Amino acid sequence: MVRNDSPELADVLARQHDIVSRTQALATGLDARDIRLALDTGRWRLLLPNVYAARPGELNAEQKRTAAGLYTAGTGQVTGFAALDWHALRDLASEERVHILVPHSTRRVSYNFVRVQRTRRPDALARRAGGYDVCSTPRAVADACRGLSDGEAVRSLVAEAVARGWATVTELRRELDLAGASRTRPLRLALRQFCDVVS
Repeated sequence: MVRNDSPELADVLARQHDIVSRTQALATGLDARDIRLALDTGRWRLLLPNVYAARPGELNAEQKRTAAGLYTAGTGQVTGFAALDWHALRDLASEERVHILVPHSTRRVSYNFVRVQRTRRPDALARRAGGYDVCSTPRAVADACRGLSDGEAVRSLVAEAVARGWATVTELRRELDLAGASRTRPLRLALRQFCDVVS
């Protein structure tokens, strides 16, 4: 019998939208056999290494972000479209994957719906959101643009971000300056064209 009805486990699952890490499950009194039985019987399913969902069905955006945070052991910062979604900028055509920044020394790789990016420059303005941190909107916009290959999509995102007050041109330029040259050309061009249009 899986001992998954303990108040401690129920509290973790309630706080984390039915997502739990192996470490958390063991801390609530389950043992390795309990976890294996929960997986074998289909009551739980493996989402990411040592991260489980305790209910069936498609994951929503918050469950994915929570799972990504647990996968990175609380060191990750959600960025890009996943962060913009958290900031309630939901009318964007977001991707299904969760883009998450981790410290450069962290040994995590992209897996399933989580896109891991190692960085030496975490967002100093990131905010705590449950089991993970979420980047500020300027950083999230810049990282979302860096992940796009279509110049028109980058220009559209920059124009919308500035028009709606998600980020200023100055903030986006600062993100570019700090990012260096890695995958920043489309955003640099978009900012230059945007400034030419509005000037």
